[in-house]
Amino acid sequence: AMKQSGTPWLPELAPPADFKAVVRDDPKLGLEIVGALRPGALHPRALFQNCVAGRPFDSLGAWIGPEGDFTDAEIELLVRGRDAQPVTFGDAVLKCETAAIHALSILSHENSWLRTARI
Repeated sequence: AMKQSGTPWLPELAPPADFKAVVRDDPKLGLEIVGALRPGALHPRALFQNCVAGRPFDSLGAWIGPEGDFTDAEIELLVRGRDAQPVTFGDAVLKCETAAIHALSILSHENSWLRTARI
């Protein structure tokens, strides 16, 4: 399906792992977002406009919390430990499996947008 659609990257899904170990040990990506139900989370377009100076990222990642969202402490760990950027997915509260697909779609769209936009 990836070749058929012309998608240049394959999302990598990792098996369940210890949260703190992954935050600490996994390689950091060019941009990491964390879906957050908290005030102050940016719309993904605003994040891309504010953070990237018009250059697409070579690697992207999304952190999606469990039902009820990440705790404030977990989000702060992601922000401090991985420079993850809290984003909102709009007014709808999505189930974690739906939020993951939604996040990948947003990242793909916004990164593609950077290739054609004049910021």
